[in-house]
Amino acid sequence: MVDQQPDVSVIVAAYNGMPYIERMLASLVRQTIGLAHMQVLVVDDGSTDETPAVLDQTAAAHPSFEIIHQPNFGRPAGPRNRALKSVRGRYVFFLDQDDYLSDDALETMVRTADVNGTDVVLARMKGVGGRGTQRTMFARTIPRTDVHSCSAYWTLNPMKLFRAEMVRSLGLQFAEDSPWGEDEPFVAMAYLKGAGISILADRDYVYWVYRDDLSNITTSVLALADRMPVVDRMFDLVAANVPPGPERDRLMQRHFRVELGDSAFEGYRTELDLGLRVAAFRRFREIVDAYYTERIESALPVGDRVLMRLISEGRADEFAEYLAVLAQAGSPRVLVEGEHLFVELPWFRDTDRGIPDRLFDIGGQMKAECRMEPFVVDPQGVHLSAECRLGVLTDRIDSVDLVIRSRADKSETIVPLAHKVVFEEVRPFVLIEDVLPPDRLFAGLPEGMYDLYVRVSAGETWRERRVSECTPPSSGSRIVHCFGEDGSATSAVLDTTPKGALSLRVLDGVGADVRLLDGPQGPLFAVSQLPAGVAGGPAPIVRFAGRRRTVELPPLEDSFDGPTRILSLDARGLDRGRYAMRVKPGSAGDLPLVAVNAPQRLELTADRGGWIWIDGSSVAVVSQWRHVVGRTRGRLLQALRRVAKRLLRR
Repeated sequence: MVDQQPDVSVIVAAYNGMPYIERMLASLVRQTIGLAHMQVLVVDDGSTDETPAVLDQTAAAHPSFEIIHQPNFGRPAGPRNRALKSVRGRYVFFLDQDDYLSDDALETMVRTADVNGTDVVLARMKGVGGRGTQRTMFARTIPRTDVHSCSAYWTLNPMKLFRAEMVRSLGLQFAEDSPWGEDEPFVAMAYLKGAGISILADRDYVYWVYRDDLSNITTSVLALADRMPVVDRMFDLVAANVPPGPERDRLMQRHFRVELGDSAFEGYRTELDLGLRVAAFRRFREIVDAYYTERIESALPVGDRVLMRLISEGRADEFAEYLAVLAQAGSPRVLVEGEHLFVELPWFRDTDRGIPDRLFDIGGQMKAECRMEPFVVDPQGVHLSAECRLGVLTDRIDSVDLVIRSRADKSETIVPLAHKVVFEEVRPFVLIEDVLPPDRLFAGLPEGMYDLYVRVSAGETWRERRVSECTPPSSGSRIVHCFGEDGSATSAVLDTTPKGALSLRVLDGVGADVRLLDGPQGPLFAVSQLPAGVAGGPAPIVRFAGRRRTVELPPLEDSFDGPTRILSLDARGLDRGRYAMRVKPGSAGDLPLVAVNAPQRLELTADRGGWIWIDGSSVAVVSQWRHVVGRTRGRLLQALRRVAKRLLRR
C-alpha cells in the first residue's frame, strides 16, 4: 500500500471476467501515470471462474491493486458503491472488466482535469468486437465546457474521470435497484452539478468491448419492468434540475430517443403481460404530455416522431401495431421533393392513418457530421483525414468537397476530395483521405482571408459544415508555399480559432515565422518555416530594402528542422528607418518575405535607444524620441477625433 495520496482511483466491478479481465488488468499496469500514483479497487462480485485467483495474483505483484471479494450482488451498482467508500485518489475512474485503456489514458485525463479545473473528463472511446460508440461529442478536443454547450449528455456510461471531491460533495451513488441504466443518474448529476467538462478527442483512449459471446449486460434481453425504472428516474431528474426551455429540451431529446425509443418501446413490443403494457402506455403518455415539445420532435428519428404522435393522441392499439410494423420495415427509401426529404416509412401518406407529412420530413434535421483530424503540412502539401456522415443518406454520398470561401466577397473555390463509404461500424461513414498540393489548394487565390467548409453531397442533397480540427494543432505556424512559373511566390497560412475552426490566410510572398529575439550580443531575427525550395542548398540571403539602401544580414546560425530551415540574423546591422523584407532562395530573384506571426516590438539596448518593429513584410527601426513623438501624436489625433464627434452631435 502506497502512503501518498494517489492521483486516481480506478474502480472495476468484476464477475466471471475471464479471459477479458486479464487484458484490462494489463492495461492498468502499463499506465504511464505510474502505479505509485494509482489506486485500483477491484470488487469481485462472487465470481465462479478463475477471476478471483487472477485478481489475487495481480494484487500480490502490484500493491496498488486492492481486491475486495463479496457474495454475488448481481449488478455493477453494488460493487461500484462499495468501492467508492474506499477511494483515496483525487480522481476516480470507472472501468468495466471487459474493457481496457490506452497506455497514457489516465495520465492524460488527470493532467487535463488539473490544467482546466474540470470535474469530469471524457476521453474518446472506440468500440471493439462490433460495439458501436457515440462519436458526436468527440468531433474536437474541448479543454473546458458544460453539459449545455456540448454533446456529452449522449454518453451516460461511467467510463470517465470524475473529481473525487465532487462525487463526495454531491453524494453520488449508483442506482442499486435498476437492472439497467444504473449509471445514468450518477453521470447526469456530475454533468449538471460539476464544475465543468473536458473532452479529449485527439485519439482513442478507452476501448469498449463486446464479448465474443455477447454476454455483456448491455446486450442482455430485459423485460419491460426492468426498463421502466430508469425511464422514470431520468425524466424526473432532468425536470427537477433544469427549467423548461431549450436547455432542458436538448437533454430530454436523449431520453425520448434512447430510454423511450430504443429501450422502453422495445420492451413494450415484446411484453406479453397486458396489464404491464397498459400501465406503461399510461406512463408514456404522461411523459409526452409533460415534456414533449416541437423542438424535441424535430430532432427525433421519423419512427419515434410517429410513435410519440400516437401516444399523445392515446392511440394505444395503433401504437402497438406501428411498433410491430417498424420491426419488420427494413431500410426505408428517401423521397426528395425540393428541400424536403421524406423517409418513406410505413403509413407515410396513408390517408386512413392521418399522420401528417411533416413527421416524415427530415430535410430540416439533416446535418453533415464531420470529425476532422489536424491538417498536416509537409513538402507534398496539406494532408487531410476525416470521417463524415449525412444522416440516413450517408451510404449514398457521391461527392465530398472542400469549400474555400472568401471573407471579402463570399466567392467560393471548390476542391473535390478523395473519399469512400465505410461499413465497418454500426453506422456507415465516409472516410476522407487526401493530399492537397499547393497548386490545388490555393493557387490563383488573391491575397486575403478564407474560411474552410466541408460539403457532403448525396445526389442533389448536400450539407456543409465549417472545418474544425478534432484537437488543437501543435505549436508553430503551418505554412504552405506555392511558386509560380514566372518566379512569383504565394503562401497560405492555416489559422485556427480558439474553438477549432480553420481558416486560410493567403499572402503574396514567401511566408515564414519571423521572430525578434534579444540575443547576448544584441537583437536577432529568427526566421523559420521557410519552404522546401529554400531549405536545401546554400543558406538563403535575406535582404532588408530601405528607401536609401538595401542591407544584407548574413546568418549567424543556419540549422534544419525536418524539411524547413531556421536562420538567425544579426539585427544590429540595421540603421534607423523602414525596410521591406526580401528573401533570395538560391538562384531565384528576390521575393517578398512575410512574417505570418503577430506584430512584434523589441526594445533596443540603452546605447542605441528605441525599438525594432516587425509587422508583415515591414520592419522599422525607431529611435526613442521618434517613438515617443509618434505615440504622442497618435494619442493627440484620437483626442481631436473625439472632440470633433462631440461637436458634430451638437
